[in-house]
Amino acid sequence: MKNTAQKKILVLLALLFTVTAIGVHLYLNKHHIDLKLGIASADSVCNVNEKLNCDAAASSPFAELFGIPMAMLGAFTNGLLLIFILLSRYNLTSNSDRTERYTFYISSFIFLVSVIMGGISFFIVHVGCPFCIATYVLSILNWIVLFVAYRPDMSRLPDDVRDLFTTEKWVLGLAIAVPVLSLIVNNMTLDSYGYQEIKRVSESSLTTWQSAPEQSFDQNGLTFQIGNDNAKVTIVEFADFLCSHCKAAYPALHNFTKTHPDVKLVFKNFPLDGVCNTAVQHKGDGKRCELAYATLCIEKLNNKGWDAHHYIFDNQESIFSKPMADVTADICKATGADCEQVKTCMNSEEVHEAVKKMASEGEKAQISGTPSIFLNGKNLPGGQFPAVLENTYRTIEK
Repeated sequence: MKNTAQKKILVLLALLFTVTAIGVHLYLNKHHIDLKLGIASADSVCNVNEKLNCDAAASSPFAELFGIPMAMLGAFTNGLLLIFILLSRYNLTSNSDRTERYTFYISSFIFLVSVIMGGISFFIVHVGCPFCIATYVLSILNWIVLFVAYRPDMSRLPDDVRDLFTTEKWVLGLAIAVPVLSLIVNNMTLDSYGYQEIKRVSESSLTTWQSAPEQSFDQNGLTFQIGNDNAKVTIVEFADFLCSHCKAAYPALHNFTKTHPDVKLVFKNFPLDGVCNTAVQHKGDGKRCELAYATLCIEKLNNKGWDAHHYIFDNQESIFSKPMADVTADICKATGADCEQVKTCMNSEEVHEAVKKMASEGEKAQISGTPSIFLNGKNLPGGQFPAVLENTYRTIEK
């Protein structure tokens, strides 16, 4: 296609798609780092449901390549594409046709990687990431637009490859700069968050876990596992619904379990209230106990205990000040449960004894606070942090 008005419009579209892709990749990279460090929000705008969930995708082993986030590599690769689009758009090289072909090659590479990552996401991880899907769509649109705009002569591909090592070494240098800069920026970002200290803590936690006595827990509680096989790793969490640290822990634990099919997560109530927990001397207003009752009842009646779990933690701040009757109604509405049945269940001796039994298990295991996390029966300090979980998991898998 000659340098026509139509070509200019198509190139402008390519610029728009590329800049948008860079922005989305930067967001995904920030989200990935937040999850990796255990500081992510529990209510990301990118989480639609269990199958369309950026948290789960970003926590998977495929989210990094040699320790570099795929989102970071994507941002820099699209940055390289942006440079070449501008070089060809304003004829800033001696051979504009060749520059256009290099631009198309870069776009084709991004398109190919998008297809591979999309396949991994849906057929291996079994979770889709809405913002990741947006980058895949942008890469396809970019490839189509640049192909129509440039109509590249693909018979010149062998010559263009040879030129990378002779007259066009600068192109090869820019391509090599993508992973190098990604590595440098990623390390600088992690260091700014104290990641080296987190790695040190994960090693210390592993040592403590290895020497800890093994506890025996039953499977009563909320259970979650993606795979159908017997779990090689079982995570047992004792938590209180009004504990802020427990709220911060739940995304990391849930996402880790989502992305490891051989891991089972068991959530056990440990209300920090002497009303239903003999391990706690102080008796409060009973709301912590009531929240535990409500969750178990909704699981029993509707199999939506995890939905109640998520709702409570996501709305923890407002629940503090609301009357329990209103909270119960809100939880029922969010989970689609029959509120009268839930209330009857919450007043039953059966569910009260179930919570007391869970709390008793925690007391017997000598937990000192919430959340307390046990991995294969052994206490894992800092188990709410993804780096600690992953490090211990790799040790078990060896």
